[in-house]
Amino acid sequence: MRLISKSKYLAGLQCRKLFWTYFKDPKSIPPIDAATQAIFDQGHEVGDLAKTLFSGGLEIEGDPWTFSELMARTREAMKKRIPLYEAAFGARGAFARADILVPVEDGAWDIIEVKSGTEVKPVNILDLSLQRFAAENDGLKIRKCVLMHIDNTYVRRGPIEAERLFAREDVTAAVDEEFKNVEPNLERLLAVLEEASTPNVPIGPHCDAPFVCPLHDVCWKFLPQDNPLKVNGFNKDEAFKLIHRGIIKIGEMPLYDGPGVGLKKTKGLGAFVPFKIGEKQNIQIEAARSGLPFVKPAEIREFLKKLSFPRYFLDFETFQTAVPEFDETRPYQQVPFQFSLHVVAAAGAAPDHFSYLALGHVDPRPEFLALLRERLGESGSVICYNAAFERGIVEAAVEVVPDFKGWWKKTGGRFVDLLVPFRSFAYYHPGQLGSASLKAVLPAVTGGTGYEDLEICDGGQAAWEYRRITFGKVDPDERARVRTQLEEYCGLDTEAMIRVVSALEALDLPVEEPRKKKKREGSR
Repeated sequence: MRLISKSKYLAGLQCRKLFWTYFKDPKSIPPIDAATQAIFDQGHEVGDLAKTLFSGGLEIEGDPWTFSELMARTREAMKKRIPLYEAAFGARGAFARADILVPVEDGAWDIIEVKSGTEVKPVNILDLSLQRFAAENDGLKIRKCVLMHIDNTYVRRGPIEAERLFAREDVTAAVDEEFKNVEPNLERLLAVLEEASTPNVPIGPHCDAPFVCPLHDVCWKFLPQDNPLKVNGFNKDEAFKLIHRGIIKIGEMPLYDGPGVGLKKTKGLGAFVPFKIGEKQNIQIEAARSGLPFVKPAEIREFLKKLSFPRYFLDFETFQTAVPEFDETRPYQQVPFQFSLHVVAAAGAAPDHFSYLALGHVDPRPEFLALLRERLGESGSVICYNAAFERGIVEAAVEVVPDFKGWWKKTGGRFVDLLVPFRSFAYYHPGQLGSASLKAVLPAVTGGTGYEDLEICDGGQAAWEYRRITFGKVDPDERARVRTQLEEYCGLDTEAMIRVVSALEALDLPVEEPRKKKKREGSR
C-alpha cells in the first residue's frame, strides 16, 4: 500500500491539485526559493537546539524517501528505550517521522513536535494527528502529543538557556479530536491519485494557507496584475467571488455611490453580486478605469508643510531570529543592522549620503545609536516611510542602551511619516495596484524605475542575506559582494523617498482659496 508522508498529507488537505502533482508530475513543482530555504534552515537550528533537552538520544539517519529502511532502523533503536530523533513509522497509508520520540512508563512513548513558531497552530494539530495515527498503527503506544515552540517572552542574558527558550504544550486532547479524521482524509487523498488528470481546483484563500502553495504562480497566471485581490482593504473572499464570476480586472469591478454594503448587478453576468466597499476601494476602481492619479490637494499641502529643512531621509534594515543572537534580545525581536541616511540641507541642495552596515557578531545597537545621534543633528525633519517602524526600533534599542534616552527624547518628535499621504489615499496612482509600499509608490509617482534591477530588492531578503553572510560560513569575496548589494538596496530606499517628496511638491495642485473671515455679530 502506498504510504503518504505528513508533508504530502498536509499538502493534500490544503489542495487536491497540489497533492496530485506531487505524485503524478513532481518535475512541475518549482524548486524551493531562497527565502523558504532560510525558513527551513532556521527550523533545523531550532530543532537541533531542542534535542539538547533530551540528551542521550539517537538520530535515525537515512535518505528521507527510504521509508522501509527508516522504519526498520527505528524499530531496532526503540529496543534501547532512549530518546529518538526523527523516528520513522508507518502503516495503513500513513508515514511520519517524529522530531523527538521519548520513552515513558509502561512501554509507551511521547511524541514531541518542535516548531520555530511562538504558538500552537491548527496545522500543528493536523501534523501530530497523522504522526500518532502512523505510530499507533505501526504498533507503538502513544501516551502524549506535545508541541514545543518558542517562548517569545524569553530574554537572552548570557548563553542560550534552551529550557527557558522553549514552551511545551500538551496538545493530546486536540489531537484526540482530530484523530478521527485522519483515516477518512487518507482514503480521500488516495482516491485523488486514481484521477487520470490534474484535479480542477479554483484558486482561493487555500492557496496561501497554511502555507504559500508551490503551484501558486502556475495556478494564478491567468490573472492580470490589476486584479480584484490587489484592491487595498477589499475583502479577499469577495475578491475571489468576483474572479470566479469572470471579473478579473480592477476596472471591471462595479462602483458604489457611497460607502457600505450593497448589491450590484454585474454587467454581462445576469446575477447580483454581494459587494462590501468603501471610499478607498472606489478611488482605486475609478483610477484603474481612468488611468489617472487621484489627489486630495488640501491633504497633500498640509503634509508638505510638515517637512522642514534640513531634511533627513532615513531607512533601517533589521533582522530577527528564533534563537536570539545577542544579550537583551527576545526571540524574533527586530535588531537593526543597517541604516541609510540622505540629508538635504536646503531647498535645491544636493543630498549628502551616510550609511551604516554592522560588521559582525557584536551587538550593533550601541554603535547604531551613536551614529544616528551624530548624523541627525538637532533640527529638521527626519523623514521615514512607515515611521512607526523606525521609531519602534530606536525606542527598543534605547531601552537596552539607556545613555541615549535624553537624545531620543529630543529627537523622536522630529520624525515624519512619508507613508501617511499614500496610506490615507490623499494620493493614489493606478500603477500602485492597491499598495502603499515604497516599492509600489516610487515608480507610480515618479514615472521612473524602481527596485527591479537590484539583486536584493526587499527587506526580507536583505535580512536573511545579512544573517547568511554574518553568522554563516561564506568566503570573504561572497561576503563583500552581498554587503555591497545591501548598501545599494538600503541606499535606494532613502533616495526613493527624496524622489517621491519631489514628485509631490511638483504636483499641479489647485491654488487654495483664502478663507473668508466671519463677521462679528452686530458689525457692519
